Amino acid sequence: EKETTPSNWKKLLKDVTELINSIRSRMQKEKHEFENFLQQVTVRLKSMDNFLQNETINLQQAKTQGSEFDNQLEINVKDIRQDIDLATGLSELKKNVTSKLDTISDHIQLYRDSENIRFENSQNEVNDMHSKMQLMESETEQLKKIIIKSNKEAMYDALTEIPNRLSYDKRIHEEIDRWKRFSNPLSLAIWDIDLFKNVNDTYGHKAGDKVLKTIAQLLISSIRTTDFLARYGGEEFIMLLPGTEENETMQLVDKLRQKISSCGFKYHGNSVKISISCGVSSFNKGDTLDQVFERADKALYQAKENGRNQCVMLPKTTD
Repeated sequence: EKETTPSNWKKLLKDVTELINSIRSRMQKEKHEFENFLQQVTVRLKSMDNFLQNETINLQQAKTQGSEFDNQLEINVKDIRQDIDLATGLSELKKNVTSKLDTISDHIQLYRDSENIRFENSQNEVNDMHSKMQLMESETEQLKKIIIKSNKEAMYDALTEIPNRLSYDKRIHEEIDRWKRFSNPLSLAIWDIDLFKNVNDTYGHKAGDKVLKTIAQLLISSIRTTDFLARYGGEEFIMLLPGTEENETMQLVDKLRQKISSCGFKYHGNSVKISISCGVSSFNKGDTLDQVFERADKALYQAKENGRNQCVMLPKTTD
C-alpha cells in the first residue's frame, strides 16, 4: 500500500539495505572464487615457464652432447686412419681398428641412452603439462559457469524468482536507448498490492510471501516475451511494455489486474481476497525516465485514492 509514513520509509530502507548486502555478499564470493582461480592460473603458468626453461636446457644439452659425440667420432676415425698408416702388420692393424670401433660403438650407445632418457623426460613433462592445461581449461569453464550463475542470481529476486530492481535498472536503460533510436512506443507500469500489510498482520509473513510469489507468477506468465517485469521492492512490481500504444497498454494491464483479483487465493484453506493497483505512463518525446516514473507513481497514488483494484494512466499534460 502506498503511504508516506515513517514505517514505510523504514521498510524501504530495510529492502534497499538487504539488496545492497545481497549484492555485496555475492560480489565478495565471486571475488574470492576469482582470486583462487587467478592463484591457480599463476601456479599453472609458473609450471609452463619451468617446462619451457627445462626444454631449453634439454635442447642446449642435446646440442652440446651432439657436438661432443661428433668430436669423439672424428677423433676415433682419425686414430683409425693413423693406425692404418703406422701399422706394420695385419694383426696389429686389426687389433687397433677393432679397439677403436669398440670405442666408437660405446660412444654411440652412450649417446643413444642419453637421448632416450632425454626423450622420456621430455615426454613425461609434456604429458604433465598437457594434463595441467586440460585441468586449467576445465577450471576456467567451471569458473565461467559460476560467474554466470552468480550474475544471474544477483539479478533475480530470491523470493519471487523474477528479475529484481538491479535487473530493472539495467533493462530500463536498454529500452530507453531503443525507444530513442527507433521511436517505438514504450510504457512503464508500477504495481502495488492492495492492503498488503493487512495480509501480513492477519495471516503472517509466510502468507504475505505466498501472495508475493503468486502475484509475481500470475503477472510474468501473462506478459509477452518482449515485456519485462521485476520486483521493485516490498509489495511493488514494475513493468516495461515496449511497442504498445497507450490504449493497448491500458487494456493489457487491466486484464492482468482482473486476473489477480479473480485468482481465488487461499492460505491454509482460508480464502484471502487479494487485489492490485497499477499506475501507468508512456514515454513521449522529450521525456526523461524520472518524469515518466513520477507520472506512473502519481497514477498509482490516484488508483489507491480512487478505491484500489484499478489501473490509472496519467498523460504527460498533467505534469
